[in-house]
Amino acid sequence: MIGFNALIPRPPLPAGEGEASLPPSAEGEVGVRVNLNAKSFQELVLYFLRERITHGNLAVKHLIITNIYEWFVFDSAVFEKAFAQNKALVKDFKAF
Repeated sequence: MIGFNALIPRPPLPAGEGEASLPPSAEGEVGVRVNLNAKSFQELVLYFLRERITHGNLAVKHLIITNIYEWFVFDSAVFEKAFAQNKALVKDFKAF
């Protein structure tokens, strides 16, 4: 069954403005939209610190989060430099 909205005629889109096209400023900006204060990112940092510090797991290579529509893959070296080598954060994590 075809939905009602599929039968409504729509004006044609201007040239170069398809539904899948990106604005010129967004091309090549992969990962810019990551909200670093989102709960999923905070949990990812927590899970990384648990694996790296509490369990001593050095085999973590990539970290992945998703919001169902977009997937963000991080290299573990970035998290190692930003979080695992941050002495104040590690001290607070161990106290936690």
